[in-house]
Amino acid sequence: MAINLMLVISGLIACVLIVYAHYYNERLHVQEKYEIDNLIDSLHIPEMEEYHILFLSYDNYYFKNIDKLLETIDEKYVVILTAPIWLYKRKVKHWRNHMVIDSTDVKSSIGYFKKYEYVHYQKDSKKLPKNDSAYFSLICMNKERKV
Repeated sequence: MAINLMLVISGLIACVLIVYAHYYNERLHVQEKYEIDNLIDSLHIPEMEEYHILFLSYDNYYFKNIDKLLETIDEKYVVILTAPIWLYKRKVKHWRNHMVIDSTDVKSSIGYFKKYEYVHYQKDSKKLPKNDSAYFSLICMNKERKV
């Protein structure tokens, strides 16, 4: 009898923990979407159906490969670039199809996304695909391009 009571209590505790974890993850997801929305508004990025956002640093191991891909990709990306000003200006000219933003122009909310290099954001979607590698995200979405 005591074992059954312990099993019931353990089961209830497990259920409460699962429900709490679900709501916590959902709250984080909503917060991430809110942060991206604020980022887009603060940078005055034009309204689009979907946003491909790259958080890119010039010291990224794959920077040269990403550079070549961005020169050939037709789809518009928002590239938030951490680089010296001379390199930033050069990339603005080379990546004309994309919106290149100097990371110093971004408010502190960007710290929230330091663990991701790529975010695919759609305002009406409940999904928020993210990846910690900009290079592999670009490769997967543009498989036919060789670098």
